Amino acid sequence: MNSFSPTEANHLYKFALTTHATVKLNNVANTFDVYFYDENMKYIYNGWRSPHILDLDEGVYYVLVNRYIYASSSEPVYFSVSAIPSVSDTDILELYVGILNRAADAITFELLQDNSIATQTELADEFFLSYEGQLSYPLSLSSSAFINKIYQNLFNRNASDNVLTELTVLLDSEQTSKSQIVVDILNDINNSLTIEDLIILNNKIEIASYYAEKGLDNISDAILVLENITNSIDTVNERKLYIDYLSGTANPVANAGVDQTVSLGNTVILDGTSSSQWAGLTYDWRKGNYGNNVTIDNNTEITASFIADTLGEYFIQFTVSGNINQRAFDTIRITVVP
Repeated sequence: MNSFSPTEANHLYKFALTTHATVKLNNVANTFDVYFYDENMKYIYNGWRSPHILDLDEGVYYVLVNRYIYASSSEPVYFSVSAIPSVSDTDILELYVGILNRAADAITFELLQDNSIATQTELADEFFLSYEGQLSYPLSLSSSAFINKIYQNLFNRNASDNVLTELTVLLDSEQTSKSQIVVDILNDINNSLTIEDLIILNNKIEIASYYAEKGLDNISDAILVLENITNSIDTVNERKLYIDYLSGTANPVANAGVDQTVSLGNTVILDGTSSSQWAGLTYDWRKGNYGNNVTIDNNTEITASFIADTLGEYFIQFTVSGNINQRAFDTIRITVVP
């Protein structure tokens, strides 16, 4: 509680937040105006009816409490600042990954960032009550299947036998809720998570966040971008490139493989599997600007072939095409010897 002399016309109070929080200014009489400023003294809010509640990010803030000129000079200024717990961005992203098994879509994520829900468990309740949540977790789903699904979403594995048994008993006996189970798993109350588990989860959260940051909203794509995320940073980088492609800021990758030397009459395999293999991409193999003429079998597949029936060199161009004229090219040289 902070108290100031009744003879003061106004008083500036400074406070700091070490994390995002909902801030409540209590016990301010109606004869006082309240002004909030950020650390640069930029005006944020003012009002006169208590309590005053603001959603603020980490940082330094100032509160100016100003007495009305007609207020009683004997009326002291008493007020306190308290931070109300609220869910963080990471709390939200963990639930997208753990419950919905997808990245956060930009629109809904922004709405959830502005929510006044105090705990991750309460927010998890909202996820399960959503239409998407109810489709993902029908009432017919057993407790053990539910638990393993959450573990697969978060860590790409099932729960260990002892953890599965313990959590199943708690759910079946209604000693806890599905929402609390998810939060307990995230908080590792069973001390069962490995370093690999934590790396996988962090990688998934990074991709879930990156998708929303790019302003993307397609739910199907939000599911796809989390597929095949492992503890390898390579999977994160590949998924980020895919997200950049979806947002129109990057092209796919075309890789026609290494140059080859083959004998006359042999079948040449054209392998583009080191290229991007994203939904919606198309592939094309064709003769380049130089070299022998060629007829390519399965030329619109990522892997194609042709018969090397002429001595000399073949130059084959490989094209990977996506949306919004996003294309990538690579060329391979095939040398045919007797």
